[in-house]
Amino acid sequence: MNLTLVLAHLALVLVGQGDLVFVDSDLRNVEAMPWMAGSQIVYIESDCFMALAGDTSPTGVDWVAIESAPVDLDRFRILYTAQYIEIMPSLPGEIILTTDDFVLIRLAEPELGPLEIPGIGFLRPLRIHKGRNPAPKQDISWVDSVLVDEIVSMVSEDSIMAYIGHMQSYGTRYMTSPEYDACADWADTWIAAHNIPCEQQTFFYSGDSMSNVVAEIVGLENPEVIYIICGHLDSMGPVGNAPGADDNASGSSAVLEAARVMSQYSFRNTVRFVLFAAEEAWMVGSEYYVEQAYLQGDDIQGAINLDMVLYAPGSSDSVYIPYNDQSGPLAITAGELFAEYSPSISPRIIYDPSAPSDHASFWLYGYSAIEIAEASAEEIWGGYNPYYHQASDLLSNYTFSFPYGTDMIRASIGLIATLADPIGPSSVEGGVLNPYRISVYPNPCHTGSISIQAEGSAIYGARIILMDLSGRAVATGALDESGVCRLDLPSLPNGVYSIVCPDTESTPVRFVLIR
Repeated sequence: MNLTLVLAHLALVLVGQGDLVFVDSDLRNVEAMPWMAGSQIVYIESDCFMALAGDTSPTGVDWVAIESAPVDLDRFRILYTAQYIEIMPSLPGEIILTTDDFVLIRLAEPELGPLEIPGIGFLRPLRIHKGRNPAPKQDISWVDSVLVDEIVSMVSEDSIMAYIGHMQSYGTRYMTSPEYDACADWADTWIAAHNIPCEQQTFFYSGDSMSNVVAEIVGLENPEVIYIICGHLDSMGPVGNAPGADDNASGSSAVLEAARVMSQYSFRNTVRFVLFAAEEAWMVGSEYYVEQAYLQGDDIQGAINLDMVLYAPGSSDSVYIPYNDQSGPLAITAGELFAEYSPSISPRIIYDPSAPSDHASFWLYGYSAIEIAEASAEEIWGGYNPYYHQASDLLSNYTFSFPYGTDMIRASIGLIATLADPIGPSSVEGGVLNPYRISVYPNPCHTGSISIQAEGSAIYGARIILMDLSGRAVATGALDESGVCRLDLPSLPNGVYSIVCPDTESTPVRFVLIR
């Protein structure tokens, strides 16, 4: 690695326990060495790392002491990449270390809140890694692939576009904005409308209240085994104008679509659907979420994080799947499921322990996690997506790359459904299928009408009542000979509605109207 030491007094000297050191080596090559005992990793790249040293100095590698103990990690920030130094009028601190990939900055005083550089973004803090808990490669050979196929077949491009269009309609989803709060409320309501218990996990950061949206389908056989599909809901861009269609309404739409299609099934393992706040401030919301899960002792076997899955310029129909040393088996499984459900997309499975997004919070606490991202994402800092963090990050600028976006989401949902291990329809109770079951299409609806389908013992002429959240009937209809009712929705406002068939014992079904 091309390494520049900025402070002249830094030298290869003996270090004491707790000193901050830079080691110019792949962590995987040295982690078993005796001098690593007692060291605490605070930052990892594919070919170097930084650590708080143990009792002895590193041997057999190139290394340098950066600061003597006690080290206040809140005084340090990582800037990506070194090229930004040339265009920045001033830095918020002193440059300590420069490599090919990043710059280490030491601030004059500790900073606990987000540290934003206008036009660049937020600087990455150093964090102590809590260890590693590698999950074994998943044996998916005995998973009921027929049920997974059913789930994947229900993924709808119209639904995905409707989610993205709605999320970008807020104008901005900046983490501290009221628009973010409104969008989180909407997502909470949307998921709950599909009979999945959902809540907003509120936390405070830098004086602001923020919330993650968290939902869960509890596994029927292994409820303690948890798999997560997630993405960040916040957006970044010009003040008040950050529609964030690709970054990251696209990943959020995958979580919502997964909730929609998986809500109709039961699973052996628990699956969680999570939308994070404040990813743009270096994974604040996901770090809070994972910390709480870690403290609770949650057995998270794998997390799938989608961040930017729309942009496929030219022939770049590939997916970037970065992993760290405990997440390789999960990355391999992801590659297998992409080959199965989206064979036109070529997986690029890459060891990249510094890949920045919400999966990194799971890595910090020792959980297995991967990112699913458009293939240009690992080069995003070079500007491969011209709409990144711009007011032009709009769905209309990505229509050329569909069905790539849909295929990315389809394979990701195939992956999470496989890991959750489906048992059967969620309406199966005691082994008997509820004879009265209704469904609605499209859902979400962004047109002027919906179709209600009654399955099982449908009753010709049975009433269909459409109600708003206050319980007021806003439209009515009846089932025809084939068990179908078509309702026109010419003047109803956007929102969540319930469909009730009072002449049967069917469970009410909710849907969202977005136009």
